[in-house]
Amino acid sequence: MQPIPEITLLQELIEQQEQPVIVCSATGEIRYANRSAQQLNPVGGITGKTVHLSEKPGLTIGDETFVLEERPLHSPELRWFTVRLQPALAKTAANNQAYSSDPINTLLLQLSGNLLRDLNTDKGITDILQSITQIGKYDAGIIYPYENSAWSEYIKAYCIQNPQIEPLPELLHPNKDMLDALAQNIGPRARYLLRTDTTANDELRPFRQLVKQSGLHSALFIPIRSEQHMEGLLGLYSSKPLPLSQKKLDAVLVFFASAVANNIRNMRIKKQIDSYIVAREAAEQQATQTLAILESLLENTPLVAIQSYDLRGKVTYWNKHSEQLYGYSQQKALGSHLSDLFHNASSLIQKIHHVNLLRQPSVPTDLHIKTKHGKKAWIISSFIPVQSDEQTANVYAMQVDITRIKEMEAQERITKTALQQYSLQINQQNQELIEKEDALIQTNEALRVNQHKLDQVIRELSERNYELDEFVHRVSHNIRSPLTSLLGLISVMHTYINNPEMLRELLDKMVTSIKRLDHYVHTLLEYSQANRKAEHIEEINIESLLEECMTSLSHMDNFPRVRVSYNLPKKHISFKSDATRLSIILSNLISNAIKYANVYKNDNRLEITVEINSEKGIFIIKDNGIGIRPELADKVFDMFFRAHEYAQGSGLGLYIVKQTVCRMGGEIELQTEYGQGTTFTVTLPNHA
Repeated sequence: MQPIPEITLLQELIEQQEQPVIVCSATGEIRYANRSAQQLNPVGGITGKTVHLSEKPGLTIGDETFVLEERPLHSPELRWFTVRLQPALAKTAANNQAYSSDPINTLLLQLSGNLLRDLNTDKGITDILQSITQIGKYDAGIIYPYENSAWSEYIKAYCIQNPQIEPLPELLHPNKDMLDALAQNIGPRARYLLRTDTTANDELRPFRQLVKQSGLHSALFIPIRSEQHMEGLLGLYSSKPLPLSQKKLDAVLVFFASAVANNIRNMRIKKQIDSYIVAREAAEQQATQTLAILESLLENTPLVAIQSYDLRGKVTYWNKHSEQLYGYSQQKALGSHLSDLFHNASSLIQKIHHVNLLRQPSVPTDLHIKTKHGKKAWIISSFIPVQSDEQTANVYAMQVDITRIKEMEAQERITKTALQQYSLQINQQNQELIEKEDALIQTNEALRVNQHKLDQVIRELSERNYELDEFVHRVSHNIRSPLTSLLGLISVMHTYINNPEMLRELLDKMVTSIKRLDHYVHTLLEYSQANRKAEHIEEINIESLLEECMTSLSHMDNFPRVRVSYNLPKKHISFKSDATRLSIILSNLISNAIKYANVYKNDNRLEITVEINSEKGIFIIKDNGIGIRPELADKVFDMFFRAHEYAQGSGLGLYIVKQTVCRMGGEIELQTEYGQGTTFTVTLPNHA
């Protein structure tokens, strides 16, 4: 029999019950019974027996059948019953009649019978309280719940048996000090008798006066205790002197107080169970929401193709970017075997089994693939095993298209070969010129001039080649870095699959890595546009262009800190230039001003001044940010240079600005004072 988590959780609470309690399955099989219930069958206990689940549930032990009363448990698998102490099949009618002829016995049966299930209602308490006052010939009965009792929010009851008695309101609702004084005098005793014709216990004098002013003589108090805590008092009042002891009736009163206390425990247990159920439902809802966020993130991750495969090589997950990379729709790919999609399926299956064997992600590897339509492409790929119960359930593949990078590497190799061949040809020509030096002095002089020019070209090409090497190296590193970080976070995520807080933190880190990758790719696209796109001259609305730039940068962290002001020409003068390249220049300069605003200043300002005439346009970007150190000012336009050690950018922004300005036939100047601010002045020709 599998253990039921609810029973394990509730066992300690159920065992605290003094009355017999059983918990059974939905089919009636008893799963657990507390000590009181086990005593119903001292020989073999009752665990494993079956409850009769009908309109009137019962439990048969030997020749006796006990009536069961169900308590709400809010569980589809379990049912909670309390066992009535008297058998439903009574001994004999004669015995019952003889036993019930005594009014106190009748009251005892009433307490242990049907009315006991109504002790959590004002009416049930009042009915039993009225029976007690009638049989005991009391004039009034009042139940005082303590303010800090778990019971005080459920039960408040009293009854007036003698219509000639009119208790004062202060007697019906005494203050906390009076109740505390009563509880202190009662102490551990089961009953306490207070009379108005005595002067003992001066601390009870205010309460004694209330009793006397209400036309009463004596008061009998029975403490209502639950788990050694004082939950309230049962007060019985009489206009006549009460005897010091009524053993049989006192026993009934103590039993009544015990029954009420037991009901208090039931209420507390129910409240704890309800709180547990609410908390569990909230946790399940939170887990569901977290899973939905994770699925959305995997499905919509830009530039990264994600798939998962089982150990047989069948596709179990295929995101949108996988559709774009390979050409197969999600509907087609899911459930297909690798051999139906890839020409190199056997090597992929070997990687899947290798990763499963090592139980750790594979090292990112360059792979040459062929798409659905026969197009060849290069990707960088890594495989990650996802374990469940110490067994790998799936292997995830994460891939990024690096075809463009591979093409640039190939172009680099071609350029190197061409340079080597060209250099060889020059050397051969030089040798021929040396051999003919005497006859061709003038020609040789001209060739030396050409040689100087060619050497300069070679140096420039070598510098460009070195710059290209550095560019490819940095691009590869900056793309791999967030991708490797993303792969590591996804691998760690499965370790905390049941920890929503840790999952949320890991997801935030994943989003940060993806944003870094997206920003870097965007910078590369700007660089490509600035260098390769043909110049397109058009009329430019300077004000609209600036507004577009500010809107695109409004997501930056420091944007709300910076107050932007414009100084634009009051009179319209036509300005024609390349709008795309001008937007790249202004966006990068404004972005730097916002990014490096001084967070310790309350007044961060950015002033944009534009001056236009028929020959040129002058754009001045001035801020009062952190500035640039003087020794670094000459390097800020170098590729991949970062002027601040904590800078998070790609190091290409000002390099792209400088290259774009030069390509447009313009000039750029820098004025900066460390700690005070920076001013960039860009001058561009007006093609109007």
